[in-house]
Amino acid sequence: MQAEDRLSEWMERYQRGDGEVLAELYREVAPGILNYIFRFVRDRALAEDLLQEVFLRIHKVRHTYRPESPARPWMFAIARYVAIDALRKRGRRREVAYENGFQETASPDALEQTERSESMEQVERALDGLPGGQREAFVLTKVAGLSVQEASTVLGISEGAVKVRVHRALGTIRDLLRPSEEEGNA
Repeated sequence: MQAEDRLSEWMERYQRGDGEVLAELYREVAPGILNYIFRFVRDRALAEDLLQEVFLRIHKVRHTYRPESPARPWMFAIARYVAIDALRKRGRRREVAYENGFQETASPDALEQTERSESMEQVERALDGLPGGQREAFVLTKVAGLSVQEASTVLGISEGAVKVRVHRALGTIRDLLRPSEEEGNA
């Protein structure tokens, strides 16, 4: 049984009152939803709180799930609205928490970890530089692992529009991460 079929079956069982499958649903989709929400709010603690809010909303609106539809896009759509609501409440203020603390840089492992951290910061800045629609489509398909079809359902746009947004996002990220000619000649 494919993962999406399994999710739909679990969601249908949960809808009918089988509370034991909620743990399976959570285990299957929570990491992707958490990552998706974090890309919105840029605060790990808030993202974890919002993940709990997503599952509360899933519980409250489980009666609206249509068993003939895939469960993952339905859940990500709920996550999207929860994240948007949180940003509205915060006034779209972004905070980035420094989570790693200070590290010694004497060991080769620490140097490698620092370089990886710097690369991740560059990627995060590039993602932050994307227009909202492109960032959302990119995160859904390339980070959260949803298909183009699933992302189109979450975003409420056509599959073609998702593909265009992702393509443009990739181009923008590539341009932002490409070293400038001045740096290359230095």
